[in-house]
Amino acid sequence: MQSIQAQVAALIEQEPNLRPVSMAQRLNVSELEVVKELPASMALVASPNEALEILQSLVEFGPLTSIIHAGGSIFEIKAPFPAGIMANGYYNLQGENGQLHGHIKLESIENIALVSKPFMGKDSHYIGFFDNQGASILKVYLGRDDQRNVLPSQVEKFAELKSQLSAHQ
Repeated sequence: MQSIQAQVAALIEQEPNLRPVSMAQRLNVSELEVVKELPASMALVASPNEALEILQSLVEFGPLTSIIHAGGSIFEIKAPFPAGIMANGYYNLQGENGQLHGHIKLESIENIALVSKPFMGKDSHYIGFFDNQGASILKVYLGRDDQRNVLPSQVEKFAELKSQLSAHQ
């Protein structure tokens, strides 16, 4: 039987636009297991200790798409990521009207990944927050313009964040 790394590499070659979550379903593994096996050019896995800093940095990006997977459903919010405050073990999002609201339990974040992988023939970049089972808690995708291209200013911020996190490893 092929290793997960080999299976992921084969899926990338056969279907380059396949999302990591779809790969995980096909391979019957967690999404994080797939992300960890993506080529280094596509993914950087960061320490959960970086969660607060990363969440706070997202406020500066501008319009993003936040995605929450729950019970087989997918919920999306397209708006700037809200600022938050720490209280009682949660990062409490202080979103304005139309922004994400809620409470992120930081101790539930076991891994964070910065993923750059084509989707539907377009560049795609996101920051994924994963639980101890390797399932997605939250994904935050970079925003797009009217032609569905990723916003260059956000790609730059994403690259800077990736560089900072690489330096911490």
